Amino acid sequence: AGTAPYVLFLNPDAELTAGALEALVAFLERHPQVGMVAPRLVYPDGRHQPAAFRFPTLLMSIFDCWPPHGRGWGRLYDHPLNGRYREDGGRQPFAIDHPLGAAMLVRAATIAEVGGFSEDFWLYAEEVEWCWRIRRAGWAIWQEPRASVIHAAGASSGQFRTRSFVALHQARRQFFAQAYAPAFGRWHRRIIQIAALHRTLEAVWLWRRGRLDQAELRRRTWAWGMVARADK
Repeated sequence: AGTAPYVLFLNPDAELTAGALEALVAFLERHPQVGMVAPRLVYPDGRHQPAAFRFPTLLMSIFDCWPPHGRGWGRLYDHPLNGRYREDGGRQPFAIDHPLGAAMLVRAATIAEVGGFSEDFWLYAEEVEWCWRIRRAGWAIWQEPRASVIHAAGASSGQFRTRSFVALHQARRQFFAQAYAPAFGRWHRRIIQIAALHRTLEAVWLWRRGRLDQAELRRRTWAWGMVARADK
């Protein structure tokens, strides 16, 4: 970080909009107790992208395995029960547990105190684990929605991405083991194992009815098998 008071972390697929960096810097200048501030995220077509989250819970693990959808239930996807904050479209800043790691401005003093990203996490959950340490050290984390960043990743995902799916669950399992009590990890393993069995049977059912080709069947069963074995 050198002598710079703040350090900007920006993904290669993220782009600052006009005035975004200035708004983030101004927020940290006004709030010395805040160690990290993140912007509002939007997709390239202007749609809102969820960017503010609570730390994981067992209920969120269930939603990960069985995403709520359909009339009524679909509302739970963006609900606080699923770890989402009610982002208000760009008006008032608010405290959060952790942002999506696409764009973050962090106080250099915070990094000096808690360190940077853990080398134990290489693809997913690295910002979750880092924010966990930042919060435990007494620093606050906020979203400043008046700062906006365009983030392209995840705008569409039509195909089941096996290796990233496995890496995501492996990273979450590692975070749970480091941050939470052993009982949480045991319950999480049970949820994952039940989900793996259900999703594997579901994939076979879809394949037998011609709604899934054999290559996709292999991808899904391999991925869920890897996740279930890792959680034993």
